[in-house]
Amino acid sequence: MRDLPPDAAIFICNVYYREIEEQLRGMGLSNPIEYFNDEYMPSFHFDRLEEQEAKDAENRRADAKRD
Repeated sequence: MRDLPPDAAIFICNVYYREIEEQLRGMGLSNPIEYFNDEYMPSFHFDRLEEQEAKDAENRRADAKRD
């Protein structure tokens, strides 16, 4: 990792981005560090859950018709 060019950014996609950044800084990396944490997008999670619930309900209805 220390061979990264100094202008290469590090992009962390994990809820533990603070801890990971701290570890990387402790390793001597001074590269720019950005992060994406989808905990800031709760509607995204709820939309996906609703879609999955609708698919599950449809599958249950289809299974019930076959029985």
